[in-house]
Amino acid sequence: MAIQSQGTQIGVVRSRITRARPPVRQATFEATGETSTYGVPGEQAEFYGMPATGPHQEHASTFDHVLGALAACLTGTFGQALAARDIDATGDRLSAVAEGDVEIDDDGVMVMHHVRVAYRLVAPDDKRAAAERAHEHHVNACGVARSLRAALDISTELEIVGP
Repeated sequence: MAIQSQGTQIGVVRSRITRARPPVRQATFEATGETSTYGVPGEQAEFYGMPATGPHQEHASTFDHVLGALAACLTGTFGQALAARDIDATGDRLSAVAEGDVEIDDDGVMVMHHVRVAYRLVAPDDKRAAAERAHEHHVNACGVARSLRAALDISTELEIVGP
């Protein structure tokens, strides 16, 4: 099924994937030359009948990287929205913990359907209402969230603590 573009293309993101030690894979990102290594740890390895130890257990899974990329984009987008409201979200003032539920679907395929991101923001009480407004709208402003939302249920929560 072809997905129709809904905007003006500004570029193409490219990665080169190698499987030098299957099931361990490595992606090299064209934009920077950086690499990420993907394994099959924990319950995922168990699902596939892989050993409890080995090189596949030494690296995060592709699900971990999808979750990390989504949470990093959401946190960056939320941080920008806070900055626009004159709320300092630098350093450890804004942090997030993300969780993704990995399930086996009806076809026996491992999928991630639900993602939760819990933010912790250190901010004064007089900035609470502005921070909550930024939180209400940031998911829709995040490019990665908008790219994945057809496949993922994305929820966020915000805890605001005083300085």
